[in-house]
Amino acid sequence: MKKILILTTALIMLASCGAQTAEDNGKIDVYASFYPVYDFARTIGGGDVNLYNMIPTGAEPHDFEPSAADIAKLTKADVFLYHGNGTDAWAEKIAETLPDSVMKVRLSDADTVAKGDAHTWLSLQNAEGELEVVCSALTEADENDENDAKYYDRLNDYTAKLDALKAEYEAANLTAVPLATSHDAYRALCYETAMNYLPIDLFPGGDPSPAQLAEVVNSIKDKGAKYVFYDPIDGDKIAKSAAREAGIETAELYAFEGDSENRDYETVMRFNLEQLKKAR
Repeated sequence: MKKILILTTALIMLASCGAQTAEDNGKIDVYASFYPVYDFARTIGGGDVNLYNMIPTGAEPHDFEPSAADIAKLTKADVFLYHGNGTDAWAEKIAETLPDSVMKVRLSDADTVAKGDAHTWLSLQNAEGELEVVCSALTEADENDENDAKYYDRLNDYTAKLDALKAEYEAANLTAVPLATSHDAYRALCYETAMNYLPIDLFPGGDPSPAQLAEVVNSIKDKGAKYVFYDPIDGDKIAKSAAREAGIETAELYAFEGDSENRDYETVMRFNLEQLKKAR
């Protein structure tokens, strides 16, 4: 933290000596900490903001460390959007050191489902709340009043899509269906769907030991799980080991921490719904 503070202070001094914003086109410069935040900002901002994702699409956000150049850019941003709750812990630290000229917005403050979990955007209800926060931030930061209606129109249109998708999730009747996953990223999703959550990577210090894996496999068998799901961004090593021991198959389920195909949230959550139906 001290290192970040010293570096940021030095970069603020450099920035004040005439550094330019990324694009001089009259649009506000919005920086997002990682992919879901970027996608929500893209959904609301459309082509009316200059939007930048701090982490390359498809990259793992947990261990990201911003470069000096990254921090220098952030000091000149109009808005810095980040999620909070630990997934982008680096962003929370940096937000505390940025100048007052940068609007800092923590999306997870809007969460109502599984509040405090690291991956709360996987609740459709939380996602709608976070989109509202993005919309409010862009409206406040953008001095072009003509864009306000555009931001709210996009919010309303996308919220309608998510409301329809919520109805599809409810109709899928996933209550008490066992969900075995290799990554502990789906608590908010299971809280919202009332699925029986069986994550594998609950153990500190890396991969589970053989004894720990055996314990999880026994639980998977007892609950009658049909698949061990994994996020492709994490790989399928643990999922395959558990599935092999349990005598079942693996399947993909996106935590939406990143997306190599640059898909939007609604598209990925619709794919996830089809995958979850397999677990019934």
